[in-house]
Amino acid sequence: MNEKIYRLALAGLQHNWELLGLTQAAVAPSEMKRVTLAAQLAAGNAERAETPVSSPQQVQSIFTSIAINGHTLPDKERAWLPLAPLALEEDVLFPGQRWPQAQLESAWREMKNDLAQECAAVTKAYANDGDPAIYLESCLLLLQRYASRLPSTQH
Repeated sequence: MNEKIYRLALAGLQHNWELLGLTQAAVAPSEMKRVTLAAQLAAGNAERAETPVSSPQQVQSIFTSIAINGHTLPDKERAWLPLAPLALEEDVLFPGQRWPQAQLESAWREMKNDLAQECAAVTKAYANDGDPAIYLESCLLLLQRYASRLPSTQH
């Protein structure tokens, strides 16, 4: 694996972990611009126009925002994806009602704690003579599982 690509990918993961409040990773200033650009492009915009949100939010299902003959569903009838790690379970995969803020905050704390524990386990498993490529892939899978239901403005 190309060492420069590995370092950039790891820096990107660490940057996203910082957004989740999990680490205080140091990214080289020369690489920070690329990491920031990658995060912006992943959010779907060249410049980050949205203001980061400090309280937990849910992702709205794209299917409830489709306009048919110019009509869309009212906000109260829209569906929201649960704030939970991705899993092959009906209550996680399918959208439902918008959660109250207290439930969102509880789910957010639980997700952060679970992710921190799993990240620590992966780091411990690969700390001594572990393959960096497998470590990076394991970190990526964890990030995908936990961050797949976070809005791009969630910090």
